[in-house]
Amino acid sequence: MHSLLLATMLALGAPVEVSTPACVPVQVEAPLPLPRSDRSGPGCIAYQRTTRAGHGDALRVLVFGDPQVKSARDVDYFRRDIVAPLIGTHDASLGITLGDLVDDQPALLPSVKAVTAELGVPWLHAPGNHDVDPDATSDADSLGAFHRAIGPDTFARQTALANLAVLDDVIAMPGRKPAYIGGLREDQFAFLAAYLPEIENHLHYRSVDVSSVKELVRRWYPGLLATRVQKAGSHRALDDILESIDELRHYREHVFTPRAD
Repeated sequence: MHSLLLATMLALGAPVEVSTPACVPVQVEAPLPLPRSDRSGPGCIAYQRTTRAGHGDALRVLVFGDPQVKSARDVDYFRRDIVAPLIGTHDASLGITLGDLVDDQPALLPSVKAVTAELGVPWLHAPGNHDVDPDATSDADSLGAFHRAIGPDTFARQTALANLAVLDDVIAMPGRKPAYIGGLREDQFAFLAAYLPEIENHLHYRSVDVSSVKELVRRWYPGLLATRVQKAGSHRALDDILESIDELRHYREHVFTPRAD
């Protein structure tokens, strides 16, 4: 499943040039073999040993979507209504939050992390667009508070049953409209190529950036944009993928067609 999701991200995401960050940390659960870290070049990986989170033949994961707290009162609601009922009752060995830990209030990130830790399992936090620093001047410095309070924005955890890769897919563009877009940085594509080479070998020259095609159509065939199927805007990953495929199908039928003459 994780390979399919990452393959789709590779196919649909657009690389963005930013300053090169440190090597991507990959936690490897014992007793899996610990590969030798290669800390040179783009997409470098820093393998780290960590204890095994779960046992048995199933990996159960708690998934939180958008806690998005905006005040200390919201943090208390999050603790009382979401976290507290799960304490001592869940059988998960890992957890992950899919972005937007806070609602444009990065000072609350430590509180959200502390409350989530009460569940007693290793937790993977992915940043969202509402976790961006409000005073950021570029994408490179947009997650300063997140890095300090939570940790890296791109990393992976390797278990006996699955590999989980967490990727910051928000490209911040302070002072512009829109203020952010979805996509991956060039160093993230390099990491995926190094970490999941089979996917890279399959997709490296077959990648299609739907947004680039749309922008070409907007300039060359502006009337066609009005006839395409409008996206519902649900912001659900599977919905976004299926809608992007429908959008490409529309361009294939109306733009990439043989000339009549």
